[in-house]
Amino acid sequence: MDKGADKPTQEELEANALQAAKDAEALANEKPDEKPAEEVTPSKPPEEPAPSEEPEKPEEKPEPDYKKKSIEQAKENIVLNAKNEKGEKLNKAVDEAAQITEIPEEEIKIQYPEWDDMTETEKRLAKENYRNNKRFEIIHKAALEGKNIEEWNKKVESFVEDPQTLINTPALEGKQDDFKVFASKPSRRGVDFQTLVSAFLFDTTSNAKPANKGKMFETGSGGPNDKVKLKSDKITLEQARVLRETDYPKYKEYLKAGKIETSDL
Repeated sequence: MDKGADKPTQEELEANALQAAKDAEALANEKPDEKPAEEVTPSKPPEEPAPSEEPEKPEEKPEPDYKKKSIEQAKENIVLNAKNEKGEKLNKAVDEAAQITEIPEEEIKIQYPEWDDMTETEKRLAKENYRNNKRFEIIHKAALEGKNIEEWNKKVESFVEDPQTLINTPALEGKQDDFKVFASKPSRRGVDFQTLVSAFLFDTTSNAKPANKGKMFETGSGGPNDKVKLKSDKITLEQARVLRETDYPKYKEYLKAGKIETSDL
């Protein structure tokens, strides 16, 4: 068999190296969007009001809706956090790609089996081509991770706004925005929504303050067969499973404290 039959020509190597270098350079120069500073228009001095016989009554300003402001702030934080995370991943990838300078000959020979038959010029071009491809892979991976962040947040938004969600889980009524914040955490991306809902409702229930202390013991009828029940601070096996998938450190805390029921009965 002719050894040089599949050997790339020098022109092909040069073309591949130049194209890969252009692609890597374009991605390396890509930076997160920066919001341009808004121009501030100087305000005109206030005009003096015309004198009137009766003094004007000060306008009564409505009380700010703090709950609405908190919800809007939470939504903005989700978008801002996603944008910052994407930017950090891309910047890290660019730095990692820039550190790829030398490629071991043993590694490059796997990509180019005809390495030993190449001229020095062909070897140099092959190295540049291989190095640029490696850089491109790193930056492309970071770009895909950033895209996945956006897609997950859109899935959460669609899940919450779907009317069927509240039909299936009425307990989410009035807590949709809190759930969005809960589900947008990096550690919860890709988790099944039903698992997330169970974990969210468990979290909000366990952290809720009781309206009153109540009684430690249940009131019985006074008969000899009535049993006194103590309130249990343990969670069920199903709750433990959800907690393990969504908040492992907290799950370990419950496990060490013996606060997980050994049976669902």
